[in-house]
Amino acid sequence: MTGYGSATMCLPSGGTLGVEFFNWSNLSDHNYFNNTKLERVIDPGTQEQTAYVVHYPDGAQDVYGFVATNEYNYVIRYCLSSRIDPQGHATRIEYFDFDPAQVNTVVKRIVDPDNHALTFTYANLDLGGGYFKTNFIGQVSDWAGRAVKLGYDVNSLTLTQIVDAANITNKLTYSFDTAWIQSLVTPYGTTTFDHYSNRANYAETRYVTITEPNGAHQRYWYESADSTVPDPLDPLGNGNVVPSGTPFGDSFVQPGRLGRRTAHVV
Repeated sequence: MTGYGSATMCLPSGGTLGVEFFNWSNLSDHNYFNNTKLERVIDPGTQEQTAYVVHYPDGAQDVYGFVATNEYNYVIRYCLSSRIDPQGHATRIEYFDFDPAQVNTVVKRIVDPDNHALTFTYANLDLGGGYFKTNFIGQVSDWAGRAVKLGYDVNSLTLTQIVDAANITNKLTYSFDTAWIQSLVTPYGTTTFDHYSNRANYAETRYVTITEPNGAHQRYWYESADSTVPDPLDPLGNGNVVPSGTPFGDSFVQPGRLGRRTAHVV
């Protein structure tokens, strides 16, 4: 690292966090948005970068210590290899043997701090014409031998069935022209999902209304720009009662997630 550097962390949600490095430091300044820091781990002998570590304000860490390179030894990506909680307990992520010619990084097991593992088995989906999809999870097994099985639609590549460890089958359906879940059918009844989305003037608004088998409703709201709470959160006009402890009206972040998320029962 030279005198000054900057980096951008791309999160699974699609959001990004920017950080800056000063005075030849391998530890960045705090990101102003959520007080995270980014650390570069350097091998003192070779001066090569071996990992990244994301430091959260509560002391938790995400370690990106599995380095995927191509057949010319060029770094393609750094993969999450461990998540450490504020008390120092590490959950590690293990991968299948890596082939630089293919550059596929596939999770094999996730092992918790008590050394209990979740093991992943992958489906072999026949797409026709000699093509197969092999990176979709077909089964998750725990250390006690319990397993959850997953089924997919080979045309839309959407998850359509979950058979849990008690052998209870849950089926999912989707809107015709989207990959948004429309219903979840279980032995206990059907839960439906009604989606709304609008994008204009560099802002985006989305919400989903969930109707449970007993008729109860929930609504989850996301907005990408600061604005007042819209009427769809209060369709009956009864006023919004903020549940105790809800981070209502604030932008807040969890590891890997950005944006404003508010849930109310309506």
